[in-house]
Amino acid sequence: MRVKVRLYRPHDMDLIALKRLDSYKLGAEMKKCLVAYASGTVYTPPEFNFKASPKGYVGKFYQFNIELNDKKPEEAAAIEVLNSVRDGYRCAFLKALFRSNALYLPLMIYADDDEVFTSKREAFYQSLKNTKEKEEAKEEPILQDEEEEIPPPTPKKEVRVVDESEFDALFNGLSSLA
Repeated sequence: MRVKVRLYRPHDMDLIALKRLDSYKLGAEMKKCLVAYASGTVYTPPEFNFKASPKGYVGKFYQFNIELNDKKPEEAAAIEVLNSVRDGYRCAFLKALFRSNALYLPLMIYADDDEVFTSKREAFYQSLKNTKEKEEAKEEPILQDEEEEIPPPTPKKEVRVVDESEFDALFNGLSSLA
């Protein structure tokens, strides 16, 4: 079975960055990811050199094929997985599967500076750091120069207590309806 994978600018710039690297074989890694998914094993794509991203013109789209041999049992399982995916969605499925397994993301392709996170771990630690900074900021008292006008409290609704005789009368009335 042959599956065509298409990468479009700007939607798949992270994968295009990997495709353009000479040292990274995106098609082979996507195939390994699919075979691992079909066999129920964990697959983590290898790291890549963030600084080796080629500069220059990025084409509108890139495409490559993933070849699966039904004679090999692990690839036959991958073919079954792809056959269970709706027609027209195999390419999107493969890209989503690969991205979900990638620890390192070439997100720097989207930014002009190096402030974009390139790994899930780095993003997680940064979010922890930001949360800690926010908590520390909350602990500091905020001084106000002017007193704010506090609105009067809204009156509570009066709660009426029902005695047993009213309750029994209500049930007797309901049972007479049936």
